[in-house]
Amino acid sequence: CNNICSLSNHILSNNISSDDIKNKWLLDSGATQHITPHFEDFVDFQKLASPVSVTTSAGNDATVIIKGMGTVFIEHLTEKGHKHVTKLFPVLYQSQSPYRILSTGKFLKEGYIEVGDKQKTSFISRKDKSVFMTGYSNTGSVLKWVDAKILIHQQPAIIMASIANIDPSIWHRRFAHASYKVLRK
Repeated sequence: CNNICSLSNHILSNNISSDDIKNKWLLDSGATQHITPHFEDFVDFQKLASPVSVTTSAGNDATVIIKGMGTVFIEHLTEKGHKHVTKLFPVLYQSQSPYRILSTGKFLKEGYIEVGDKQKTSFISRKDKSVFMTGYSNTGSVLKWVDAKILIHQQPAIIMASIANIDPSIWHRRFAHASYKVLRK
């Protein structure tokens, strides 16, 4: 059984349904890159000329096939309940993965500090010490999940406004006075 099989067995044994993980990303300290099995998550995508076989960290020489990579935007809540949009790049497309995976190592390389306990794992900004993202344990499991909505179907202007945290009136003026209703869609 490879690492994906082991993870699936662990999730099944903890009564976590596929509906429970529909908008969740698994925090993985062993992953070197963010991964999604859902092609429709990408706002842009580069197919690899030929798929690449990658050995996993499971220790049993298990391999997975990477078909390409791209950018994914997710919306999640901060610990204070504020919506935050995060641009993930590169995200690898690995169709065999049963789950979306966030690499904790990528966040650490980007300058975040990881703090955790049995219930949650948080990433804290070195700049302002604010909590950027938090993953929570389901049913007391050691696995931590981040609730995050995929923003593929959003208008690019809304995604950019969310990332930049800019007053919507600025976007209203910059996009030829588009109505606020249009900007919210």
